[in-house]
Amino acid sequence: AYLDPSEAGGRHHVFIKAEDAGGAPVAGVRFVVDWVGRRPDENPGYAVTNAQGEGDYPIFIGMDPAARNGIVFATSADQPGDRIDGMGLPNNEQVAFVLTFRRQD
Repeated sequence: AYLDPSEAGGRHHVFIKAEDAGGAPVAGVRFVVDWVGRRPDENPGYAVTNAQGEGDYPIFIGMDPAARNGIVFATSADQPGDRIDGMGLPNNEQVAFVLTFRRQD
């Protein structure tokens, strides 16, 4: 889900939920929040889910929504999974993204 500035309430994060195949929260899952063009001397961000299966990581990279040039992406750090691309702060506004990753058996 995308939270616009009024919904994000000043937050500028990627919020991540990890669920098992039945939809129950999974703790301790590590996700990487990274960006296209990251220099070798920069480190990606990581979010680890808590007991409620939730984790978050702040983002600070702007984007031009007309150009669709969001360079932030998120994926599971330690197991196969989807990669969500195209995130960023449109016109440097504080927005948030809520991602749910559910295990598929």
